[in-house]
Amino acid sequence: MSVHGSLGAQEMMQLMMDQSPDATLLCDMEGTVLRANPAFEQLFGWTSQELMHQMVPTIPADRKLEFVHKLSLMQVGLPVKDLETVRLHKSGARLKVILTAFPILQENGVHVSNVIVYRHGNEQVYLDEMVRKSDRLEAVAQLAASVAHEIRNPLTAIKGFVQLVQSTTKQHDLYFEIMFDEIERIEQIIKEFLLLAKPQAVHYNLISPRTLLEHTVTLMTPQATMNGVEIQVSYDSDLHDIYCEENHIKQLLVNLMKNAIEAMPDGGNLFLSASNLSQDTVIVSVRDGGCGISAEQLARLGEPYYTTKTKGTGLGLMVSQKIVQSHGGQMEFFSQPGQGTTVNVTLPIRSLFDA
Repeated sequence: MSVHGSLGAQEMMQLMMDQSPDATLLCDMEGTVLRANPAFEQLFGWTSQELMHQMVPTIPADRKLEFVHKLSLMQVGLPVKDLETVRLHKSGARLKVILTAFPILQENGVHVSNVIVYRHGNEQVYLDEMVRKSDRLEAVAQLAASVAHEIRNPLTAIKGFVQLVQSTTKQHDLYFEIMFDEIERIEQIIKEFLLLAKPQAVHYNLISPRTLLEHTVTLMTPQATMNGVEIQVSYDSDLHDIYCEENHIKQLLVNLMKNAIEAMPDGGNLFLSASNLSQDTVIVSVRDGGCGISAEQLARLGEPYYTTKTKGTGLGLMVSQKIVQSHGGQMEFFSQPGQGTTVNVTLPIRSLFDA
């Protein structure tokens, strides 16, 4: 495309923004939006019309001071280069981005506006991490298969003999109840082992994420109510369908919602949302108002048998990661102690599987 010399500075800036593959925002000196390009609309969900003459809405509460500091630097003509930070999608989901910003000067040198460019910041980090976790999952899967089969046979015998002894006596009911509870717990762990280890017969179909969310919320509402947790759901009206194994995605959502409920022992709000992150991707977010977890704990999530729960095994999260990985998606965690936890799951739509 050729650019004619008759174009003025403003028209040139608009043309460059519209053609840029990076999400770009033009703001005035106070941070009021003057223009957003199509890539910005695609990455963050807001349209240019929604943003016009509004303060930049993508700043999370815990990044306000950072934004004010960087804005003050730009007001004295200093650019911001490759800042790794977090910004909000319209749905409320937190996105890791790499931000570059620079001032726009008039011909007389007067600083009149700022350009902010965003790139999704986790692609390479994510790929490296997935290679590492994929190797770990494969090793755990092989171990899980052998351990599960070795345990299942003697456990079946133990359970049978306990039932036999119980049928011959009316005493020690409490002891029997405890034994059966623990046997059931071991059986559940074995099931999780086998889900990790055994190739699953999957049947991918085009499914509405809204349907998946509604079914899962119906399933989890009794547990939430018993724990004083209110589930709040929101989703785009034009939400893309996703090509997925329906039961696996439901299990993924159940795992994440169960974790969120358990993170709020005194009750609270659980926010569940789904929106179109791009033309090819849907993002589902699960956010709780619990105690949160530290950066050190975040880095270890997904390791075999690492858990923040007193009675947890860590296998539920590994199963969730395997489900997301098998669908070609991504799962990210955002948390700070005392400020709750957000889990973002991005899932591709069918077109990516048809390539």
